[in-house]
Amino acid sequence: MRRLFDPDSPVMSALSSLMDFFVLSLLTLMCSLPVITAGAAWCALYGSMADMAAGASVHLQGYFAHFRRLFKPATKCWVLILALAYLFFLDFQAIGSLPSSIRIFFWGGVLFLVFCLLMAAAFLPPLINANPSLPFLQLWKTALVQGIGRLPRSLAILAALAIPAVVLFFSNRWFWLLIFVWSFLWPAAVGFLWARLTVRLFQPWRFDQGD
Repeated sequence: MRRLFDPDSPVMSALSSLMDFFVLSLLTLMCSLPVITAGAAWCALYGSMADMAAGASVHLQGYFAHFRRLFKPATKCWVLILALAYLFFLDFQAIGSLPSSIRIFFWGGVLFLVFCLLMAAAFLPPLINANPSLPFLQLWKTALVQGIGRLPRSLAILAALAIPAVVLFFSNRWFWLLIFVWSFLWPAAVGFLWARLTVRLFQPWRFDQGD
């Protein structure tokens, strides 16, 4: 029985990791509520999950240290993503009023741009964490190249991020039944998968932060 409650036992280690998931998920959702800070919140979550994947301890100070360090580049990228998403929405509305004979070509072009945006978005948090001082255009160019070049990983990341929306689309009842999962487990679980899939790709980009 003593071994079961030993701090180094597998059971206590699993419980500790689960508690970290609870705390980091809740922090990420709370920091995302102002909307404008959502980019920095998810980049900070990625950084914390990358630390966990590397075997480092996870704590609140570490999350907020990532949040402060990454706030400026992450917020710039997030604002651009929101602006482009709104622009694509307006494009789809405008295309719907065009003659059916040419509508398909415009839809194809906008869908291609949406695809490029999603591919880049999948690799922006890893790149921002690896080197937040990277020039803005270079950051996006590298993220797009990596997103398309690592397509299976990009799709896995985007699929994990889309799970709540997919559940909500098919069943409003199940979405609300699983609200505890979306609030306390899903963000950190996605962040951990995200880190496991990408963190090693950008280790050469990381700079010495004096840790």
